[in-house]
Amino acid sequence: MRNLKKLLAVIMAVAMLASLMVPALAAEYDDDAQKLYNLGLFKGSSGSSYQPDLDDELTREMGLALMIRAMGMDEQALGMSDAEVNEQLAKVVDANDIPDWAKPYVAYAVKYNLTKGIDASLAPNIKFGAQLKLSGKEFIGFMLYALGYTNVLWDDVLDKAVEVGMLTPGEAVRFGTTDVLIRDAAIGILAKSMGATTSAGITLAQALIEAGVVDADAMAEAGYFTPTATPTPEPVELTATAYTDNLIQIYVVYSQEVDKDSAEKADNYDIDGADIDNIALQDDGVTAVITLTENKEQQDTVDLTIDGVKDLAGTEMDEYIIEDIEFLDTTIPTALSAAVVGNDTFKVVFSEPMEGDDDNELNRSDFVVKSSKTLYVKKVTLQNNNTEALIEMYAKLDEGDVELQVKSGSKDYAGFGVISKTFNLQVVPDDEKPYVIGYEKADQNGVTLIWNEDIEINDGAKANFYHTNYKNEVDADITAADVDGNKLKLKFTDNNLPEGTAYVYVLEEAINDLWDNENDQQMIQVEVEIDDIAPEVDKAEVGYDEDEELYYLEITYTEDVDGETAVDEDNYIILDADGDEIDNAIDWIEPDEDDVENKVKIYFTDDGMSGDYAIVIENVEDLSDNEIAKVTVPFTVGDEIKPDDEDFTATLYNGDDAGQMLKVFFDDVMATEGKYSVLDIDKYFLIADDGEETEEIALEDLDGVEIEISRDGKSVE
Repeated sequence: MRNLKKLLAVIMAVAMLASLMVPALAAEYDDDAQKLYNLGLFKGSSGSSYQPDLDDELTREMGLALMIRAMGMDEQALGMSDAEVNEQLAKVVDANDIPDWAKPYVAYAVKYNLTKGIDASLAPNIKFGAQLKLSGKEFIGFMLYALGYTNVLWDDVLDKAVEVGMLTPGEAVRFGTTDVLIRDAAIGILAKSMGATTSAGITLAQALIEAGVVDADAMAEAGYFTPTATPTPEPVELTATAYTDNLIQIYVVYSQEVDKDSAEKADNYDIDGADIDNIALQDDGVTAVITLTENKEQQDTVDLTIDGVKDLAGTEMDEYIIEDIEFLDTTIPTALSAAVVGNDTFKVVFSEPMEGDDDNELNRSDFVVKSSKTLYVKKVTLQNNNTEALIEMYAKLDEGDVELQVKSGSKDYAGFGVISKTFNLQVVPDDEKPYVIGYEKADQNGVTLIWNEDIEINDGAKANFYHTNYKNEVDADITAADVDGNKLKLKFTDNNLPEGTAYVYVLEEAINDLWDNENDQQMIQVEVEIDDIAPEVDKAEVGYDEDEELYYLEITYTEDVDGETAVDEDNYIILDADGDEIDNAIDWIEPDEDDVENKVKIYFTDDGMSGDYAIVIENVEDLSDNEIAKVTVPFTVGDEIKPDDEDFTATLYNGDDAGQMLKVFFDDVMATEGKYSVLDIDKYFLIADDGEETEEIALEDLDGVEIEISRDGKSVE
């Protein structure tokens, strides 16, 4: 940097001498002006036709508008509501000097910290100086903001422009020493900025292409972008292996890196005899950790079917079955690390998931904190698939040394207690505000935001979380249930995210970290995955509700479904074994859990159902309004109800004649084969009672006794 400054100083001296001898050129960049106009990155002095007016001198407001257009944010700036504009301009002390056309641009720049104004002593207010003439160095500073460099000192602006490839040293001096910039020179700086490296490590032209602002072919035709030819690799078959080291997770290891969205989609996996809670692709890009809703027992085995996972080239894996995955945990869990993560909170990371109580908490007596004062643990909450524990204290921690002891009481799902361990930690207050560093699982129905640290809800009002504009709020107030460590789940099933690029907002002070630092307003650009695939039936399983004394059919769909259509009885028809519709067969339908996601339970009116049936399903929709194709799914109702002998009756026919018949009524379909067959005559006895004594007579001891089933298995004769 020091050598660069020396070079700039020499060039600046030469340029000043040259300026005394060479007249300024006009319309030097008219060709670039036309190109940028065609790309939609420059408007000139007219909003309806090409009028570049390249000789016009620029004011600061004009330069700011040029910069925002070059960022591809023109539409967002002009789309701000009057209330938003006024809110931001209230921070500008000379807002009255800003003409109406420029107010949205200045407000947008203030809102997203794209300008610091011209008087830092007024912080946090801004003196913008809209009508002041724009210098070359000021506009170069504006373009550095566009490239993502928002913390460059004024004295380093020209050096930074050279460093990132915006300008050559000669151009930096030439433009940077211009007291009043004309539009032609500004166009030159704009055009040269297209090849500069942004803070994200790509050129501005590439960033505009990736954001969907400019077409790649058009940018290449203008000469600001050179597409890189990517050789087509030979397709490599995607395979996978699987193993376990605990009783609630399966590790799937792919043969090559896989697409994150498809690898984490639960619909792409089916586990025989187990339900999936969530799936997380690890940083290596090949290992997917499947966490189940309930743990298995030691040496239980399951079959895993994978269908729909893609590699990085987009090639979809053929249906792949991994059989006999054995759950076996022989490892004692350990506390891998501990840290002070809040003014009253520690975090402990375990080597595997730990088993919590009904509230997903560990026993607080298994954690002891020692410091200069007596401290008591308030509660210990599990998170991140139960691999982390947040230990919250009753009192705030004092700065300095503290000791955290993890005792051996906490257990994994195999019943192994964690190895006791003591951590010596330091409490160092954190005053940095939390901010969003990324997102995952973005579709039209919601997105999960990833923050730089663990967070809590400070003000979960719906109005604090929206997309595009304030009218598109989340479905409901945000609560602690929407937070898992540093992840915040936002649902937009009522106000869907738009197709393609969308902007999600979290207003200031809605979130705080565990040090009680509240967030600044966040605007997160997300790419929304469009769901145009209709839901299907994944499986249909019969169960028996002992409390209701009714059978039910649990339908599991391949994705989350709309609650209103999923519980509408008119969308389901029950057929008997002959294919005839059974009238009023359904008593009621309810969600499988507290809310409709991808399962419903259909309760039947007849508690004596038995045999083969089918259900016809139609008109059920997913959360993107894709309607299921009409489908008929067979199912079988077995016998989950224990026979009640108090309901058994017997009637004797032709009591006085030869050929007597004894008929026993069970009023339930009974077994006719095997150990419990009702056709075994040795199970029946007569009790003869003449008033004085009783005699037990085995039917098998009588001559000529025959037995047969009747009433479709509900009685014997």
